[in-house]
Amino acid sequence: MIYILTDITPWSGPRSIGAYRLATELRIAGYDVEVLDFLSSWTIDEILNYIDSGPKPLWIGFSTTFMGPGKDKKIINNKPGWDNLTRLENEDYFWSEIKKRAPIVLGGSKVGRLKYIYNADWIISGYADKAIIPLTEFIIGKSKDLKFTVEKIKNIYTEEEYTVNSINCEESYPVNDISNIPTFFHHSDFIEDNEVLPIEISRGCIFKCAFCAFPLNGKTKNDYIRPKDSIINEIKIFQKNYKTNRFMFMDDTFNDTVEKMQMVKEIYDNVQPFEFWSYGRLDLLAAKPEMMELVNKIGWKYFTFGIETFNRTAGKKIGKGADPEKLKTVLKDLRQIHPSSYFIFEMIIGLPGEDKKSIDDTLDWLVKNPNLWDEIHFKELSINNKDYNLWNSQMALTPEKFGISVLKFHPRTYTLNWHHDSMNKQQAEELSRQAQEKMNHIRPRDHNHYFMHYADLTKEDIARANGNKNKAFVEKLWRRRRRYIHKKLTTR
Repeated sequence: MIYILTDITPWSGPRSIGAYRLATELRIAGYDVEVLDFLSSWTIDEILNYIDSGPKPLWIGFSTTFMGPGKDKKIINNKPGWDNLTRLENEDYFWSEIKKRAPIVLGGSKVGRLKYIYNADWIISGYADKAIIPLTEFIIGKSKDLKFTVEKIKNIYTEEEYTVNSINCEESYPVNDISNIPTFFHHSDFIEDNEVLPIEISRGCIFKCAFCAFPLNGKTKNDYIRPKDSIINEIKIFQKNYKTNRFMFMDDTFNDTVEKMQMVKEIYDNVQPFEFWSYGRLDLLAAKPEMMELVNKIGWKYFTFGIETFNRTAGKKIGKGADPEKLKTVLKDLRQIHPSSYFIFEMIIGLPGEDKKSIDDTLDWLVKNPNLWDEIHFKELSINNKDYNLWNSQMALTPEKFGISVLKFHPRTYTLNWHHDSMNKQQAEELSRQAQEKMNHIRPRDHNHYFMHYADLTKEDIARANGNKNKAFVEKLWRRRRRYIHKKLTTR
């Protein structure tokens, strides 16, 4: 038996796809796998007892991308929140106990940092589709053929020295062909009817924005896209088995080409009608009228747009140089054509070339046009310490090219202290906080309305939460997660 532990933020409804993608690969190869999802809703005793009640594990994996508290600065388990592997209390005890049971494999986007904090047996970086079977065969002694390196590590908190076995998937096990990467769920996953389910459409992004760091940034157009028939098959299975027509299309930039959207139109025409959420680029919708025409023909109803800034100078510096006035015009057109769609904006404060006056102008426009957006997420410009990341943004690698100065920092530092001609990190943090509060006052932030919509809140739910929709939503998610855990614990 192989156990893969994963989680998602407490206010998000759907499941993260990574653990299930790898579980699919392992099951196809004949291995028994259990995914333990919503880890933060389990107790430590429940997790340990569940593992102990089953077959001895070959290895235990952690999918780290959404498992910890993210960028929380609060001290949790004697370290900042972002340096915690999980959201569990008494994590040190949990880690010591889990290590007694099997070799530990850490994967996901945070392993570059976490390997300096958690003494795991294996670190696997990047897309692990092709590496997971050779790794398993090596761990169980079935094969001696595995491409990995042995790293000497010093824990950044305890200064304990240890070694860890590391696999860089992009170098040693690249996924050059994604024609056969389905994700299927197992009866032990206890998918409920009408769940919002993740579906991988493609991988990578044809753009290379200066602040962004992913392994497949800058890919060729129409590369790394799954075949139409494979996606149709997956959707039909989900519609039949789980009675759902609601999906998250996992894709770094869904509308990077017209051809991909046309493919989804063909998919839409060959299955039951559905609707979905995905990331999109507003500037491409502004530049390509044929994309605008396809939006309401393919079920794309929930959008997250990485707008970042309405300042053209700042936009050009980071690879988003579209005319802000054209972006605002296309937003008005989208709202007029699709009045029931849901628009989420991602904005960055602190970009070089944008000062406080420009930010205030943006806020004024947003305040005057509240009907054009449903949620706005402000964040300050964050430049990660490149020592803790296998893939880094252009800003992290060469900040000086963007007019950014990085101040002297402690080796343990995760995000760097910076300044440029317009502002510094501390000012950006404060302006980001103020901007978020201002927008929340206009439209209280529903902890992701798309997933709240699919929590199927009843009047009783809202009444139980004293009329607070956010609270009702989180409480309902908690009950759903505990229902999942109860099924896991009682049906083994």
